[in-house]
Amino acid sequence: AEQDALFAQGRTRPGRKVTNAKGGESNHYFGIAFDVGVFEGAVYLGESPRYDVVGALGQEIGLEWGGHWSSMADKPHFQLRPGWAAKMSEAEMLSQLRDRVKAGKAIYA
Repeated sequence: AEQDALFAQGRTRPGRKVTNAKGGESNHYFGIAFDVGVFEGAVYLGESPRYDVVGALGQEIGLEWGGHWSSMADKPHFQLRPGWAAKMSEAEMLSQLRDRVKAGKAIYA
């Protein structure tokens, strides 16, 4: 429900678009993605050039970084794509993730 509410934002609810994923379609849902926050002291920085530095570090250790996405850049976002999905589009990978979860198969196997 929370993800569906985020998806509605900028579409059927006020605000700017913040996601292209409906509920059950987010890489966060499948446990292969996470977001980071950059802070200055106790103040969260929603936008900052520091995300580019963090993005470079994440990529250096093998994570995909949402800051390079062309459809909707998401600089706080990182994900670890399973090896079997290396050559798949995001949509193909998500379809396979849904199938694997339904079948009780491991995501990274």
